[in-house]
Amino acid sequence: MNTPNLPTPARSSGVSSCFPASLFPEDAVFTVVGEVRHWRLGWAGQIECILRLSIGDLVLRANRDTLPMEIGDGSWIRAKLMHRRDGSPAMHVLSAVATVPGPGETSWVPVSLFHRSAGMRELRRILSTLEPGLQGLFFSMMLDRKVQRQFFWRPAASDANCYPGGLFDASVGAATFANSAKHANPHDRGLVTLASLLWDIGKVSDGQLREDRSRGWPEVQPHVTTRERLKRPLELLARSHPELAREFAALVAGPETPIAPITNRTASLRRLVHRAVHEGRGPFLATTACAASTEAKPRAVPDLVGPATDRQPFCIAFGSAVIEGEGCIGIVKQRYKGGRKETYRLVCSITQNNRELLEFVRDGFGIGGRIYNVKRRPFHTKQVYVLNYDGKKAMALIALITPYLIRKRAEALTAWTYWEEGRVGARFGPKGMPPELRAIRERLYLKMRSLK
Repeated sequence: MNTPNLPTPARSSGVSSCFPASLFPEDAVFTVVGEVRHWRLGWAGQIECILRLSIGDLVLRANRDTLPMEIGDGSWIRAKLMHRRDGSPAMHVLSAVATVPGPGETSWVPVSLFHRSAGMRELRRILSTLEPGLQGLFFSMMLDRKVQRQFFWRPAASDANCYPGGLFDASVGAATFANSAKHANPHDRGLVTLASLLWDIGKVSDGQLREDRSRGWPEVQPHVTTRERLKRPLELLARSHPELAREFAALVAGPETPIAPITNRTASLRRLVHRAVHEGRGPFLATTACAASTEAKPRAVPDLVGPATDRQPFCIAFGSAVIEGEGCIGIVKQRYKGGRKETYRLVCSITQNNRELLEFVRDGFGIGGRIYNVKRRPFHTKQVYVLNYDGKKAMALIALITPYLIRKRAEALTAWTYWEEGRVGARFGPKGMPPELRAIRERLYLKMRSLK
C-alpha cells in the first residue's frame, strides 16, 4: 500500500517542530485518514501513537474504546480527532475506524454532504499533489463545517455556475486547470493551484448572489471577503511556514490590501491564477466529471433497446430531460393528529410505467433512490412505478441536474433556498423548531406550490 505524500522540508529555515499540530486551534474537531505508527499501550488502558498524515505526523492519545485494540502499527484509520485545551500538541481520538486508502491520496476527508463524487475525487487528487504546508492551509480552512458546507453547495455567481454546487465546480475546475499547467517548479504550481481553488472562498459568507463579470477583466480580483476568510488559517500557517504564508497571501491579495512591491515572479504567478479562475467558470466539470465517474465505475443497467453494446452510456442531460418531462420537485408538508406540528420534506420523484427506465436513470445518476409500485387504478393499462428521492438524496440529485433544467429550474432553485434558509437537517432540541424558521419553510412550501 502506498503511503500518502510525506512531509517535505519547508522552504523557510524556521519551521516549527509542532507542525502540523499548530494548524488546529484548541477545541477544533476534525476528521482525517492516516497510518498508525509507534503504537503503545500505557497505564490504565491509555494508548499513545503517531498518526502519519500527508501533512506530517500527529501525536494521538486514546483509550481502548475510542481506538480499538485490533488497530496497531501499520493500520490505516479514519479518525475523528479533537485538540483539547490541555496545553499539549497531542490530539485526542473521539472515534476511529479501519479503512483502506487509495495510493498517494491526501489525508483530508470531507465531513459535510457533497453533491459530486467525481468532483470530490478530483479535489482530493489535487490536494495530494501539494506540499504539506499548502495542504495544511486547506485543512485549516475546512475546519469550519459551515464553510465546508457552503463551499460544496453554494452557487458561484448570478452569471456563471448559477446552481447549487456551482462554487465547488468552478473552484475545482480552476484548480484542475492550474494543476495541469506547466510551471517553473512544483512549489509554484502548488501555490497557483491552491490560490485558484480558494480564490472565491469568501463567497461562503456572502448572503447575496452577485455577478462575476463586474469584478474586472482581465485582472479578475478575488472575492472581497476572501482575504478576511483566509486571515486566520494564514496566521496558523505562518507559525511554522512564514515564507509560504507570505507567498500565498501575495497571490490572493485584492486591490484593497496593501502588500509589499510585487516581484516579477509574483506577478507572473498571479496571471496564471487569473487565467485558471477564468477557465474554471465554465460548466465543463459538471459534465466531464460525471461522465468520468460513469466510465470509471460501469454500472449494470437493463437492456432497453437491444444488446448492451448498442446502447449509449448514460449522461446527466438525458436523466435531467426525464425529470423535466416525468419528474416532480416539491416540498411536502406532513400533518399529524394529536397536536403535533406539521413537518416539511424535500422530495424529487419520477413516475413511469417502465421500471427498466427508472432503474437505468437511478443507476446512471449513482444516487440511491427507491422504486415503488403505485397502486393500480381502473384507468391504468399498465403497472405504474415511482422512483423517489427524499431529503439529502433529493438535494444531491437536484444539485446534479440543475445546470440542465429549463422548465423546472425555478423549482430547483427554490429547493436550494429551502435547503439553506430552512436549515434542513438542523436539530432544535426539546423546544422544537423556532417560529421564524417554521415561517420560512411555510413560505417556501407555498412558493413551490405556486410554481406547479
